[in-house]
Amino acid sequence: MGNQGLQGNCGNYNLGWNSHQSMGPARSSNRPPHQQNQQQQPSLHERTSKLEETLQQFMQVSIFNHKSTKALCVIWRLKWVNWHKS
Repeated sequence: MGNQGLQGNCGNYNLGWNSHQSMGPARSSNRPPHQQNQQQQPSLHERTSKLEETLQQFMQVSIFNHKSTKALCVIWRLKWVNWHKS
C-alpha cells in the first residue's frame, strides 16, 4: 500500500484552483474574466463608512481591554504588596 494514494495525485496538483490569467488559459468557466465579478460593489462612501465603524469598534474594545488590564495590574500589585507585608 505505502504511497499509492499519493501517487495518483502527483500529476494533477492543479485541480481545484485556477492559474492566474497571465499564466495561461485555465478558467473555471467559459465567461471572460471581467464578467465573472459582476456583483454590485458598495460605493466608496459605504465602504468608508463601514471601515470607520469597524475602526471605532476596534478602538472601543482596545481601550476597554487596556483599562481592564491596567485595573488588574493594580489589583495584583496591591495583593502582592499585602502578601509581602504579612
